[in-house]
Amino acid sequence: MHDPIARAQLDAWSALLVKLKILISTVQVLKGLGAAHFLKDAVMKQGQVPNELLLQLRDAARLGAATAAVV
Repeated sequence: MHDPIARAQLDAWSALLVKLKILISTVQVLKGLGAAHFLKDAVMKQGQVPNELLLQLRDAARLGAATAAVV
């Protein structure tokens, strides 16, 4: 025979474990984002342009060139 109280406790612990894993994953993602922003800021302080901005400028230039070729 199954104990409904034990089953409820097991379900509660399982839900808590899932929440804990999500929290740990979120912290790891936020740490990674923080490190990325720190590195980007360090690059900008050195007077260099971050790669992401260079890629956006390149894509904008390509789009402009493609649009000019059509007109």
